[in-house]
Amino acid sequence: MTWIINRTSQFEKNYKNLGPYLKEKFKSNFSKFLIDYKTSSLNTHKLKWKLSNYYSSKIDYDYRFITLIDFQSDTITLVNIWNHSIYK
Repeated sequence: MTWIINRTSQFEKNYKNLGPYLKEKFKSNFSKFLIDYKTSSLNTHKLKWKLSNYYSSKIDYDYRFITLIDFQSDTITLVNIWNHSIYK
């Protein structure tokens, strides 16, 4: 499957502020995500409450990236990337 990838301005801003290690880790994990978003190493899970349409996936112990997946249009929107404080 070929995905259409979109990025929010919040994602772009936070990604720009990540260090080189986290950027490389994200690229590696996002490549895995594109192949199989449910792969266990990413610990991807659907969020709850006001974020119930979004998915969270692991970059490392503390950092996550948030996505919105539209399976009908094969679109993934990268919503945010940061540590656990992004849930607040």
